Amino acid sequence: MNDMTVAQPIKRQSRRQRRRAAQYPPRGSGAGHFRGATDRSRLDSNLHFPFAYAHNRLEDGGWAREVTVREMPAMKELAIVNMRLGPGVVRELHWHKEAEWAYITAGKARLTVVDADRHVTVDDLDVGDVWLVPSGVPHSIQGLEEGTEFVLVFDDGNFSENQTLLITEVMAHLPRSVVAKNFGVPEAAFKNLPKEEKYIFRLPVPAALDTIRKQLPNDPPPLPYVFHASKLAPNKFDGGSTKVIDHRQFPETSLSALIIDLEPARCAKSIGIRTPMSCNITSKAKRG
Repeated sequence: MNDMTVAQPIKRQSRRQRRRAAQYPPRGSGAGHFRGATDRSRLDSNLHFPFAYAHNRLEDGGWAREVTVREMPAMKELAIVNMRLGPGVVRELHWHKEAEWAYITAGKARLTVVDADRHVTVDDLDVGDVWLVPSGVPHSIQGLEEGTEFVLVFDDGNFSENQTLLITEVMAHLPRSVVAKNFGVPEAAFKNLPKEEKYIFRLPVPAALDTIRKQLPNDPPPLPYVFHASKLAPNKFDGGSTKVIDHRQFPETSLSALIIDLEPARCAKSIGIRTPMSCNITSKAKRG
């Protein structure tokens, strides 16, 4: 994996990709409505939007870009975020009213979840693993030794990654006396609290998972928030393989996913998605 300490939002484009980008440029603020010169379609909204056209929020050690109903008007039920974190880099503890489903596409990540019943869970996830954080539940994400990149899917097209509630933001707006009383420590312990949100920031690569878990209460939630789908046996076909992730394997999830892995020069048959909270992820085939 490439050095992820430097933000790398977009890979170098081939000549063919540059020609295609010139043929289908975004148009003004309504970038979701781009159409080729030979396209005679009268669709009010397109069904395709490249992440390369999305605004990329660059931070120290990582970045995030999103496609929502604002970029792709047809996507009313879902919003998608692509995020990358370098080694040790943290997406700070935050929460939002939308449920969050995630799929690791590169590297390894550590997910920490603190729910309303005081269950604190910490898990490490590899490429192909998923998590589901329910609505309103605080959680944070940290890149491990290789850093990490992942896709986040939210159950509302109006979601925005830039409008989540961050723990630093909450602390900055509370009197220090209230914060100190809440945690049961002297007020002086919070003299160095940030005055504004951190969002994405650098920390050292964390200790091993077993070491961290020994410091926490052994009180897991009734249903796990993660599913190690990388260990799920694929359904093999001539030309590729598939995996289905739904509530049968992952009871906590409110979103089902079909993961398609295609070999070079192969094509997946068109399918119909019956429910709005379904996600179809196709991996890029490597040319050997």
